[in-house]
Amino acid sequence: MNASADPEPAFLHIRNSETPQQLPDPDVLAVVYDASDVTVMSGDDVHFLPVGDIDFSNPASMRELQLTRRGLTRLPSSLGSFTSLQTLRLDQNQLKSLPESIGKLKCLQQLWLDQNQLETLPSTVGLLECLKALWLDQNELRTLPDTVGKLQALQYLGLHQNNLTIIPECLGQLSSLEGLWLHQNNLSSVPPDVARLTSLKVLRLGQNNLRRLPEGFGKLIALEELWLDQNQLSILPDSFGELIAMRSLWLQQNELITLPENFGLLKNLALLGLQCNQLSTLPESFGQLDALETLRLDHNELTMLPASFGHLSSLTLLMLHQNQLKSLPESFGQLMVLETLMLSNNRLSILPESFGQLMALKKLELHQNQLHVLPDAFGDLASLKHLSIQDNELSVLPKSFGKLTSLESRGHIVSNVYVQALFRSVSESVQGYISHQYMPVSSNDGARSFRMRKSHDCPAVWHGGDQDDRGVFTI
Repeated sequence: MNASADPEPAFLHIRNSETPQQLPDPDVLAVVYDASDVTVMSGDDVHFLPVGDIDFSNPASMRELQLTRRGLTRLPSSLGSFTSLQTLRLDQNQLKSLPESIGKLKCLQQLWLDQNQLETLPSTVGLLECLKALWLDQNELRTLPDTVGKLQALQYLGLHQNNLTIIPECLGQLSSLEGLWLHQNNLSSVPPDVARLTSLKVLRLGQNNLRRLPEGFGKLIALEELWLDQNQLSILPDSFGELIAMRSLWLQQNELITLPENFGLLKNLALLGLQCNQLSTLPESFGQLDALETLRLDHNELTMLPASFGHLSSLTLLMLHQNQLKSLPESFGQLMVLETLMLSNNRLSILPESFGQLMALKKLELHQNQLHVLPDAFGDLASLKHLSIQDNELSVLPKSFGKLTSLESRGHIVSNVYVQALFRSVSESVQGYISHQYMPVSSNDGARSFRMRKSHDCPAVWHGGDQDDRGVFTI
């Protein structure tokens, strides 16, 4: 069919195709008019393709082709005729393989193949010398051809949720790589060659079976975001402290029993997830993380914090619940910008006098501890809106308690069988809203024996923000 002289709605007519949703060879395509909308027709099936202003009469002139969610099961070898393509989207189809001719797309810069059924890649993929982004997430790949290492322009490689059991050594040759997604595979180790990726900024290795990292891991000096969550790591290499560009580090749900002594060298770290491990102590250098804003240490076995802990001067959110803490360092009061503090389910019997210096604190959870008294300066927490201290051994409150006029969650302030003793100890200004309706009896019994209620169920998700498929968080 020849091009019409009069403008008409453009369409591609697929003829002689037994599978209506297959992309045919160019010799069975007929172009009526070059326009911004192209409809692919086959028998009674009509499929809209948003491919932009593309002249299908000359495949070599196409620069962008979008075939997302078209039910494609195979691609023709003539795909290689689209030699000027820069962007090719084939994601969310049913492809199990690619034609060897894909290597002819020398100008290709972005290739989307995620959410297919690919089991292998042709070796010719290594000929895509201009390729900058290759998305292969959510396929069935078990390995990659060695030729992938020839993609020297590649900056982003997505391989999450495949069937990889090893990281191909050829990835170590990708000197321009800035982002590598390998989470949700079956990886048990990280090869030393990964340390050669000195341009890497984002690395996701979570939800695998990793037991250890190579000693040279610290050579990834450009790394800013690292996910190692939900593995079986018990220790980190000594070189870990050399990752000085790191800003976000996720190590939750491992088996870590200790951190390297030089951990405090991660001076740019702003977000740190260490929840659900087996940490009993922290290195003294931990206090050097003065850029840290969000810290999760809950669901560990911490019995104490280092004296330097108060030097975490940028901390706004701190989760320490579900540990075995018996006390807090006096320096704790130096956390002047701290807004949220979770200390429930520990063994705390007393708080440091400096606790009242936490002037920015808005939310404080202290329930299920062994507290029998609160510091006199407790009422200086002028910003406090939510306070939970039930299930302790309190029999009196400090007189300064009446100054906490911003409290909102009054139903969780305190529960005590010694109600009369409490009322004698607090000022008149607080008695108006601490009443029997907010005080369930017997949760703060000074005579009861402490029962540790440490949960063995670790939260599977980060409750401080939302995450997209590539790990971008909104806190």
